[in-house]
Amino acid sequence: MAITLTSRQQLVLRHVIINAEDWIEHVETKFGTEIATAMLAQKVARYEADYDAKVAAGSYKDRLDREID
Repeated sequence: MAITLTSRQQLVLRHVIINAEDWIEHVETKFGTEIATAMLAQKVARYEADYDAKVAAGSYKDRLDREID
């Protein structure tokens, strides 16, 4: 069973990971759906407040855009 990221999860993950879809696919393949789902929830919870603060501050760039700059 493939995990489908919500748009919110994608946004928060892209704050710290260049490709959120590749990350969740890798984690699910390596650890299985149950553990991957828990890891996803933990990662989103860990970075959600920081993501929200950076967006609220204006001129937000995700990880890929920051790497390009």
